[in-house]
Amino acid sequence: MTETESEMQQSREFITKNFAFFKDVYQTKEEMLGYCEKFRGTHETLTVSDFLAIHEYYKTMRQMNNSTVKLVMIISLIEKLCSERKYVDFAEWLQETEHSSENEHCKSKHKHCKKMWNEYNQEYGSSGKFQKFFENYKYVSRDEQIALVGSVETYIKKSNGSLSLVKLLCHEATCPEEKKEVDSNLGLVLAHLGCDYQKCPLLEDDGKLKRGIGDFAGLLYEIRNRFVHNALLTQFPSGKMSRFNVESPVVSMKELRFRKTKRRARTLRATIAFGAEQLETILNYNFKQLLDAYVASKAHS
Repeated sequence: MTETESEMQQSREFITKNFAFFKDVYQTKEEMLGYCEKFRGTHETLTVSDFLAIHEYYKTMRQMNNSTVKLVMIISLIEKLCSERKYVDFAEWLQETEHSSENEHCKSKHKHCKKMWNEYNQEYGSSGKFQKFFENYKYVSRDEQIALVGSVETYIKKSNGSLSLVKLLCHEATCPEEKKEVDSNLGLVLAHLGCDYQKCPLLEDDGKLKRGIGDFAGLLYEIRNRFVHNALLTQFPSGKMSRFNVESPVVSMKELRFRKTKRRARTLRATIAFGAEQLETILNYNFKQLLDAYVASKAHS
């Protein structure tokens, strides 16, 4: 038995033993094995072992009970599969792009360095890959983007001392009349987001929607950064409905620096009517597309 045949036999055994974890992605074991075949001989840096490693990671994520850890694992998996190019460190990139030490459009070295760092992160930064995933209609539809943007709320104190519930990321001063409507894919109850979907301004303004979904991805990524860099388990909801089946998603409190106006920024505490289970749902119905894109990128790298 050749090394490749041995790997394929190992894959069949893995699929037979663990297929229960992948029923939300693949319809049959044969379909899953077909995706394994795509990793076979596609490129010298892509092997059947890579397929097994990705799916072992996915299986571990499915078994994770802590919703914050599950969030971090899903983000990492999306980042990996959205990697279109081989990683290049910042110093290599500077040499590759032949940036000069000065730039006529920047008044200081500090601004020039910040500009270069932002350009580099647009191409290679992990947070940028995660944000682009959510911005891409191929993966997250416009309706779903609106639901996600509307899933983040905060209370703001009015001049008379009362509290007003507003959507935090759609950047609207006022919200239309509330209406009950459920997003069938994500299970988010739009009525509890203070949103009449049919009147939502995001339906008409692509710029506001892109800004909002970018902020949403950034909010999730901030929770990831606290976990990875500061060893903090920021409270994040599972996304499960209550045992009494009340139409109210689990919420979590999160500090967020939010620019209310151009003149000042403030730190607010936000409720997130979105959890790890909804994010897992998004990953599941895009998983095969992500695998296809990943294999294609390796074949052309």
